[in-house]
Amino acid sequence: MKLYLVRHGLTDACLPGYDKSTKNISLNEEGKRQIAALSIPCITRILASPTLRTQETAHQILVQSSVPLQVETEIRLWNKVSHEDLYEKNIRSLLLDLSDLESVVVLVTHGRIIKMIRSLLFYNRLNRDYMDQIELEYGHLECHFI
Repeated sequence: MKLYLVRHGLTDACLPGYDKSTKNISLNEEGKRQIAALSIPCITRILASPTLRTQETAHQILVQSSVPLQVETEIRLWNKVSHEDLYEKNIRSLLLDLSDLESVVVLVTHGRIIKMIRSLLFYNRLNRDYMDQIELEYGHLECHFI
């Protein structure tokens, strides 16, 4: 499987001094420009966290790709669970569910989730030292073959 990981574009809530309790808001103009710069060919599935910013990011990717797909809302990509063990369990089960070798899958999610996915792919565990070193910009795109 070819797996693309995309961090949602910038929102005003991501800016310094903004009320961080307002999390479920739209992409701002810079965030829309970040996503407009992405190009992902031959998408067979696209899944996104249920937040507004990830849903908007995923929809914009589909429009740009001219692929006749629907965005699948995936709760396991949400950056809000009660305990870190649940993150690992959710991500492992999602990757197992997506393990079709012929697919080109796009996961639109949050920086923290991307760091965890990378850690599980590279170390088969959540490696805190590794994850703490990763810097991801808004609108970040990366590809893995799994």
